[in-house]
Amino acid sequence: MSFCIRNGGNDTQEDYYMNRDTDRVLRCLETGLVATIISPKRKPENLTLRVIMETKELICVRVQGARPELTINLKQVKDIRTGKKSSDFDKCLEESHKIDGKFCLVLLYGAEFNLKTLSLLAKDENNFKIFHQGLHELCFAGNNYLEQKDTWIWKQFHSVLRPGAYASYCAGSTDSVSVTFNEIRGWFVRTNCKISSKELKQLCKKLKLSDRLSFNEFCLLFNEFLHPSRVIGLNFSSYVTSNTKAKNEEKRIGFEMFREFMTNEQKTEFNPEEARKLIKNFLNDPRRSISDLHFTEKEFVDYLFSEDNDIYTSTEITDDMHQPLCAYWIASSHNTYVTGNQLSSESSVEPYARCLRMGCRCVELDCWDGTDGTPVIYHGKTLTSKVKLVDVLHVIKENAFYSSEYPVILSLENHCTLPQQRIMAKMLRDTFGDTLLTELIPNTRDELPTPHQLKHKILIKDRKLSKAEVARKVEASKERSGGRDENTDPDYDVIHADIKSGILHLKNTATDMWQTYFCIMNDQVLILTPPKDEEEETEDDIYDFPYEDVYVGDEDDVAVQIWFHGKKKSKTAEEIINNYRPKTSGCFLIRENDKNGYSISFWNNDKTCHCRINYKDGKYYLNQAVGFDNIVEMVEFYQQTPLYLGQEKSILLSDPIPVEPDFLNQLWYHATDRHGAENLLRRATDNGTFLIRPCGRPKCPYSLSVIYNRTIRHFAISREGGLFSIGSFRFLSLEKLVDFFKKRPIAKQMVLKKPATSALLDADDIAAKYADVNIYGDGIYAHVDNHQEKLVSVRALYDYIGDPDTQLSFKRGAIITNVMEIDDPWWKGDHGEQTELLFPANYVEVIDTVAEEEEKLREITIPLETCILELAERCGDKRFAFKLYSSKQTEGYIFACDDQTEFVEWLHAIGNVIQQTEETKEQRQKQEQIHGRAKELSDLMVYCQSVPFQHAMKGGRITEMASISERDMSQYNSKEKVGIMTKYNCKQLSRVYPDGIRFFSSNYDPVQMWQYGCQMVALNYQKADKFLQLNNSLFLRNRRCGYVLKPECMRSVNFSPFEMKSFMSVEPVTITVAVLAGRNIFGGKITTATNPFVSVEIIGLNLDTQKRRTGSISKGSNSLSPIWDDQLFPFDVTFPDLAFLRFEILDESFEKTKTIHAQATYPLTGLRQGFRCVHLNNHFSEKHELSSLLVHIEKKNPMEAEERNVFKMIEELRYNSSFPGSVKKQLEETETKLLKYLDERQKKRRRETNLQGSPGTRK
Repeated sequence: MSFCIRNGGNDTQEDYYMNRDTDRVLRCLETGLVATIISPKRKPENLTLRVIMETKELICVRVQGARPELTINLKQVKDIRTGKKSSDFDKCLEESHKIDGKFCLVLLYGAEFNLKTLSLLAKDENNFKIFHQGLHELCFAGNNYLEQKDTWIWKQFHSVLRPGAYASYCAGSTDSVSVTFNEIRGWFVRTNCKISSKELKQLCKKLKLSDRLSFNEFCLLFNEFLHPSRVIGLNFSSYVTSNTKAKNEEKRIGFEMFREFMTNEQKTEFNPEEARKLIKNFLNDPRRSISDLHFTEKEFVDYLFSEDNDIYTSTEITDDMHQPLCAYWIASSHNTYVTGNQLSSESSVEPYARCLRMGCRCVELDCWDGTDGTPVIYHGKTLTSKVKLVDVLHVIKENAFYSSEYPVILSLENHCTLPQQRIMAKMLRDTFGDTLLTELIPNTRDELPTPHQLKHKILIKDRKLSKAEVARKVEASKERSGGRDENTDPDYDVIHADIKSGILHLKNTATDMWQTYFCIMNDQVLILTPPKDEEEETEDDIYDFPYEDVYVGDEDDVAVQIWFHGKKKSKTAEEIINNYRPKTSGCFLIRENDKNGYSISFWNNDKTCHCRINYKDGKYYLNQAVGFDNIVEMVEFYQQTPLYLGQEKSILLSDPIPVEPDFLNQLWYHATDRHGAENLLRRATDNGTFLIRPCGRPKCPYSLSVIYNRTIRHFAISREGGLFSIGSFRFLSLEKLVDFFKKRPIAKQMVLKKPATSALLDADDIAAKYADVNIYGDGIYAHVDNHQEKLVSVRALYDYIGDPDTQLSFKRGAIITNVMEIDDPWWKGDHGEQTELLFPANYVEVIDTVAEEEEKLREITIPLETCILELAERCGDKRFAFKLYSSKQTEGYIFACDDQTEFVEWLHAIGNVIQQTEETKEQRQKQEQIHGRAKELSDLMVYCQSVPFQHAMKGGRITEMASISERDMSQYNSKEKVGIMTKYNCKQLSRVYPDGIRFFSSNYDPVQMWQYGCQMVALNYQKADKFLQLNNSLFLRNRRCGYVLKPECMRSVNFSPFEMKSFMSVEPVTITVAVLAGRNIFGGKITTATNPFVSVEIIGLNLDTQKRRTGSISKGSNSLSPIWDDQLFPFDVTFPDLAFLRFEILDESFEKTKTIHAQATYPLTGLRQGFRCVHLNNHFSEKHELSSLLVHIEKKNPMEAEERNVFKMIEELRYNSSFPGSVKKQLEETETKLLKYLDERQKKRRRETNLQGSPGTRK
């Protein structure tokens, strides 16, 4: 919806609000209102806030016609608050005191976990109401798919506009807003949409578009690209008819055909009224809803890619909510207050609001004594900031039941002294009132209450006093000890016993280099972790990165052709041709002549000939017979058709003579091969050291090699004419390419910094230092100075079934040995009894042993119990050094401090710990006997009373629960011990939390914990990784209420994920996934990716986990509207209740870095069959705009006769895997049989598909 009325009529702003006329309010926002912006980065300032209705964006400008200071996508706004409810006001205390909070508004927005804020102060009450009402309407009102698509196309149109034109448009001037052909061509290049200028011109001509495109014309062009007509023809031809009365015999899907399609393909029954309502939502012409209701072909495709056709929907509570709490998986957060890493990031109240609104039902509060006498929350003994407990409790109260009415559990990690514990108890009672559960639910003595019984209740998890006598003793003891009893707290984190923390420098004895670490020491260990890399701050801006080095012009431009030599005289051209080898008749070049025109020089009859190219009436001629729009077309023509030279003589242009490279003398260019580049870069000491070298591949003649974090990466540089390309970025020269990637990361944070000069090769001392260092580790790669073939081992990323005579076949995760890593798409290697056979290089990853070892050393833990401390000699500029090694080590660790004070403090602290080890042990044993809490706080613990796991397991009380670290959980990962955990979780609650050394907030695999029956698997919600995405996927179920009922078999005391008999009552499933097409699969991001593919993965029990991948997109398609042919993947799943279907968008050029451009993860339970839309998300599971895949899903019970064989093999594989030491040969035989069967079955299915015509063909 776009409003074109500006400054309309004589109405006052009072009229806008008093009439409650939404249209008028929106017009007022479109015109713009002045408001005061509150920001901690600058003083409050008045800006004009305008809403661009076409793109649903809010912009802030200083003056009319200026570039916007800020642009906010209103569809990314998650919350609108009234009052001074953001940290912006807290950080501007001086100005905040002067502000009237009743006119304040806060927008929380973004596509990540940590939301950004826009805090504003309206001019008066009327403006405040307009902002509040209008923004609520725009941010939270639903939009159908056509509106979403129009909004996205408008954004693309705006991105094509030049900054001046865009600023003019933002100011309200819509006169003559249009884009040129070259601007559109540049936009296609930036969005990885490969199309030649010739093809684009032909398409514009077909659509009858002008040279300058208005938005409507741009929309026509865009919709043409979004339409995968070939997919319609292959899959839906039986439902499509032609309207012979319409122009071009318009293809359509009639009303009855659509109902038949929904029944046969989508397995969905629609009554006539529902079908009519659905079709009307996609009609471009509303008049058809009355007379002739049908889909056009493009409207039908829009439906297929819409949310109405989503692969997964969860709009209702489907689980039985009357089971005990222990029967559910419960969405849980770890250290909820942390916004980044666990050591130095900011603590905030906002993550509590974010988690609770996402459906999280268990949040964590680390409580410590505050200096003002009231508790605070932060990650104790670290550099994280502090927030007040009372502020956190108020945020929890406001958001606890926003997205779910089921109970919220507050997991306390309590480090407060008794006086502040009493204050904490009062805060909890005052804040939550009757919603705080303080008594047992009646009639729940033998089992936990149900989520239904606990609706809108807050539960507190902490330790509870058992007797009043114990309470008095504990109180007296804790008053003396400061209230700390860390060693009896099951949730206690290793960091909290911190004795000393700070910065130390650790010497790498192999390289004599110093690595800086943040170090924390307690009474047991010294933990070292590298400081987190600083992340670049991102600003919301409509302007892309400045691409002045990138060529976005027309590929028909003479200047970018390989045969164009610039301004050259005929004599110089003759010298170039005479020196060119091998010379063939017709080899040629084109040059600019002395008269500002062009000439062609070519070899004919053993001599160089010259011919002027004439230009007349917009056409180029070599003779008067044929004229051409440009010189490129002329050259292509005369390479196919003879050029007549007179007197019955003619010549056919043959090989273009390329321009001699002008970069051969650059410091970064080295005439070496891949191994030579690795040998050179391995000696570099700086991240971002790079070189460019020949590659030897016809389409990619050069390669960029970079070292970053001790890992060497190679990026192919393709050459098209005179342009050099990496991904979608094209450059007129290699110099411009290098300059560009010095300013912009080529992958992740990899920026070119320093050329690898020949001086590195000549430095004997450096060469000697690295002479015994392997590039990829001992026994895999040869030494640096050894030029023999280097063999590596690789790990399979996907299943692959190859030709049995010439190619390897393997399963995902298989190790292939004796592989020579070369610049070639096919490698050779050994796997099992298959030796020296080919396999595709992009199906594997090199096992980098050095990188794996370095990853282990990134977080170093040094036990202090048996250590010896010595002073070290001065090391260069490091004066204050000491040595620490255990009695079992000979070399140990050499540390250095920045100053003498720190040096003395570290020596004193480490020495005391070593000397007092025995005393500390005795003190710990005494402290373990103390178990207490302030009675006022203890009384609040009802059903979640924290006790050590061993105690909880023996006691068996339903009111007691255990918290267990992921490390401790690993001991139950066996057939013999898993029963202890599964049996416990049938009656009581458990909470699993990340290991204490996950300083950067990484997550562990939650599936392993879920399979043991653990209810609360606490993850770091601020970390966007695969494991959090799995967590988000599980809790998509049951209307995202945060509680998912475990399958019945897992609620049995005899359940074991390692026993087949536990799954006797479970129906396995065979799910077949066909990847057909996509839309905007990179989410509109500017990226160097150009060759996308889709990874399809089943994640679940170890047996069920499997991964496949598509090939590259079909010829003629692109990343804006990709098509994949013949991509059919059957997956057999034993336990679908704990299995997930995952899609990832990757790119061939980023295969080694495993860069995931978009992803979507769904629970297998509840997937809808048929042709379905997969909406693609970013790493935080936030949807990319108009970014999706079209897939076909088929599910069936594989226990039918046809499928029985494969499940027998799977059971055999499962049984044999229980005895890894004795049945290796049996496993290999079973794997071979399984691969052979899967191959035969897949071929059979493809034959059936071909016979039927497509998955959508009716029988």
